[in-house]
Amino acid sequence: MTSRLDRLFVLLESGSTPYTRQAAATQLGELQRLHPHELHTLLRRTYNLLRSSLWDTRVAASQAVGAVVKYTPPWNPPEGNEGDGDGGGGPHLTLDMLDIACILDSSQELTASQGNEFDMEEDTTSATSGVINTKDSLQRARQQLNAKLGFPLVDPSVTDSLVTKEDLLTNRMTKDNEDVKPNVGDILSSGSFTCSSPGSASSIGMSSREANRARRKARLAFAKSKSNSVSSEPGGGGDNGPPDGKRVKLEDGGGGEESGDGGMGINEAVPDMDGTWGDATEWPLEGLCDRLCADLFSPVWEVRHGVATALREILKVHGHGAGKTAGQTKQQMTHSHLAWLEDVTVRLLCVLALDRFGDFVSDQVVAPVRETCAQALGVVMSHMSEEDRVIRVVDVLLTLTQQKHWETRHGGLLGLKYILAVKQDLVNSLLPRSLPLILSSLSDPVDDVANIAAATLIPVAPHLVTSPSLSHRVPALLDQLWTLLAEQDQLTSACNNFMSLLAAILCHPDSRASTVLSEPVMEVLPRLWPYLSHSTSSVRLATLQTMATLTRSHRTLDCSVPSLLATLRHVYQRSLVEHVREIQDMIEEVWESILTRIELNSLLMAVCPHIAQWLCLAMQPANVPFDNSQLISVEPKSSGDTPQEALAGLKFYLGGVETVPLVTREANSHRARVLASRLLGLVSTYVIQPMTGLNPGPGEDQQIPCPVQCYVNLLLVYVNSKSALQRAGHQ
Repeated sequence: MTSRLDRLFVLLESGSTPYTRQAAATQLGELQRLHPHELHTLLRRTYNLLRSSLWDTRVAASQAVGAVVKYTPPWNPPEGNEGDGDGGGGPHLTLDMLDIACILDSSQELTASQGNEFDMEEDTTSATSGVINTKDSLQRARQQLNAKLGFPLVDPSVTDSLVTKEDLLTNRMTKDNEDVKPNVGDILSSGSFTCSSPGSASSIGMSSREANRARRKARLAFAKSKSNSVSSEPGGGGDNGPPDGKRVKLEDGGGGEESGDGGMGINEAVPDMDGTWGDATEWPLEGLCDRLCADLFSPVWEVRHGVATALREILKVHGHGAGKTAGQTKQQMTHSHLAWLEDVTVRLLCVLALDRFGDFVSDQVVAPVRETCAQALGVVMSHMSEEDRVIRVVDVLLTLTQQKHWETRHGGLLGLKYILAVKQDLVNSLLPRSLPLILSSLSDPVDDVANIAAATLIPVAPHLVTSPSLSHRVPALLDQLWTLLAEQDQLTSACNNFMSLLAAILCHPDSRASTVLSEPVMEVLPRLWPYLSHSTSSVRLATLQTMATLTRSHRTLDCSVPSLLATLRHVYQRSLVEHVREIQDMIEEVWESILTRIELNSLLMAVCPHIAQWLCLAMQPANVPFDNSQLISVEPKSSGDTPQEALAGLKFYLGGVETVPLVTREANSHRARVLASRLLGLVSTYVIQPMTGLNPGPGEDQQIPCPVQCYVNLLLVYVNSKSALQRAGHQ
């Protein structure tokens, strides 16, 4: 019979929805709050799920780790006197030992996997010779390979030309003599960063991880020997003697090391009901963190991702107590704490340098391992109190941004992004060091690197604008962004953060948009038109914020009638198909800002010929798509398609495009119609005004129709209509 705990872990592993898994993770946290002594049991079982091949399971497991450690008391060991405590838990990796160039040259790259899942299972006939030399063995190897690749029913005549006998040869001599670079974890555990002899690790001594693990094994062995000696005494554990208390069923450690707990510190101290750690002398979560740090260099990307998320969650809550030992003086505790953090930092930097795994989600490239390790690095840096060490970490990351592999540059910028975000108190010293390389990365030939470079500057945009030593770089940065936006296609990954960075700088209260633009406002606005229809809502919002800021910075806007008309059509069209309320509010602000700053005659010449068309678009039935010939599109940059051909494959409805869920479109259709009516109401105050500068000849006054009467006559056609949609849209 399964227990409630078993059912929670089943939900955590195979829940039908992410919400179900998250609820199970929350319940595990509540279980830890009610039963503190179950800490390491919960962490051990959750650790196994962190290595799952399923994304949702790993995310849920990390949420469970965060929920469990949330209800564990903080580690604040008592201080000792001089000479009472030791100086820490053994040697640690330091930034002085780290040579990124050697690590990149002498270590294996961390890819998706080692490829062992595609290795052939050799039979006895091939094991002796090392070569598949029979027809049956060759056919069996083909079938095995097809099954592993997901093609178990492929016609053999097809695979004969794709997979030949030479492809399936397995020469053991070649494998044994192959020059394979060592895993970076082996290099770090040796304590040696020299490129010449990474294999001479045994002569260096144990690393801090191995030393901590050895101490835990020794304590466990001592506890077992003490237990055995007690049980061997007369009456100590005989079958005829009375039991000393209730028997407790201990769960199997499950696939660990010879210590029985997998080196995770399962036998470490547990918190008591009073919210203290009892007689614990070392950080109780150190065993688990040691194992997580060791698994950061797993050749399987799922393992690296899972343990990095767990490490991030643990250090987010308990990073302030990491590495501390009871009995140390205050200075020793600080030294041990910083040394432990620096050790983890070195390991995370190595992952950022060597990880090569990437995947696609929709139109974005994601690097889950590098992203999560960069987040964990940001958490570690939030606990790093010494400015010098933070600066040295930033210098290492800047070195990564100059490497030839784009993944390494990408990892370095990700680390900078989170460090600059969390160390706001050090931005004045960190940003000047890193800004030149970040600006050069904006023009990186790889879109994903340029995308992260822009994202790195978004959190520190206010400092760029207000800093006396950096504000002079803002005009050049804005010119660079405008140029990049003109060159980029709206579907490239970098345009998202380019637009967000542009909006963050221009929308700052201290930013003087009118003085930093080298071109007239109405000449740069066309570069923003493509992003009004971007699939990401944050890009559309940033685009409208930028348009609002640019137009508000001028009392009057000088532009040609075609340019003004195109801008108004793009904004009005966005009001019809937008489904995000915040963006709808910004559309009205942009519309009003443009109308109030345009010369009346230019506005009338642009609007009057199209006001009737705009009225008809506002009366569109919600379940009928717009006629694409009535909509405006931007000329594609990278293809030969015409604007109408670009729109032909996508249907636009009132309240949202066809990719928006039907329920959302229907709920938003009325709000979109009201917004369009409000925009028409704002422009109506100008349409009814007579054009200035007209001097009719004598006797011609009666021949010039009154603008108000013309506009009223247009509206009366729809007000008197039998269609409820037409009447409602114009009353």
